Amino acid sequence: MQTDKKLNPIKGMHCAACSSRIEKVLAALEGVESVAVNLATETMHLAWKTTLVRVNDIAGRIKELGFEMNTSSPTEIARSYNKLMADAKENPAFKFL
Repeated sequence: MQTDKKLNPIKGMHCAACSSRIEKVLAALEGVESVAVNLATETMHLAWKTTLVRVNDIAGRIKELGFEMNTSSPTEIARSYNKLMADAKENPAFKFL
């Protein structure tokens, strides 16, 4: 079985109980090997068996808890950021960029 590891941003956490709840719920999922949520950096280190659980299922469980997990790849995030900056530079209100 193939194991995948990923660092994901998590939005919506406000306290240590939030991060603990995510860890507890995900750790109980079949196929999740390890999960560590960092409240200060709003990130989650996750390792899971790709044949047993899909990343979208994990993101769905996090959403059910009231949080949001970004499942985009670093390349997709960079592409979105670059497009946003290019669009902003065309707006006269953002000429300082």
